[in-house]
Amino acid sequence: MRVVKRVQDGESPEVLAKALDLDRSTVYGWLARYRQAGWNGLKAKPFGRAPTETRRQKDAVGLRYGDAQEPVAIEIRVRAVDARDGG
Repeated sequence: MRVVKRVQDGESPEVLAKALDLDRSTVYGWLARYRQAGWNGLKAKPFGRAPTETRRQKDAVGLRYGDAQEPVAIEIRVRAVDARDGG
């Protein structure tokens, strides 16, 4: 955000990129995001992508994608742990 503010104050994006050891495309990318979405466009975004479900997981949660398949039985095993003996 400081770089965008400095460009607004009249500094050159090229000079700022070199002085801050940034790639010029990074600075111009920030300026484009600012022009498109304002200060909110410069807020940090989470890394990576959303997790995807496997076919088996989709089937197990109730055929939410309209696939006419047999339901999947899920077996859950629970093991009792005695905290006194360390698990």
